Amino acid sequence: MRYERLIVSALRDVPAQPDRHGSSVRQELGPGVRSWPLRLSRAHAGAQRAARPRHVLIDKIEPDLLVVRQRLHDAMDLARHREADKGW
Repeated sequence: MRYERLIVSALRDVPAQPDRHGSSVRQELGPGVRSWPLRLSRAHAGAQRAARPRHVLIDKIEPDLLVVRQRLHDAMDLARHREADKGW
């Protein structure tokens, strides 16, 4: 439940300010693609927070829409875990 609240908080944080401190541009994945560490949304996830979140969202803002491509553990190599045939 804690991690679920954290993900919901991140899904609200990212579109509110996509280029905020901590968000990274991911040029290698295509134009407009960014990554967001879930740990940066802990403050908005409520009193009982996930202890050490280690995932990042790979996302892109399109007109009136947040598109999340992946949720990936921060120790994983993104290039190895993306599906080449699906573009970014």
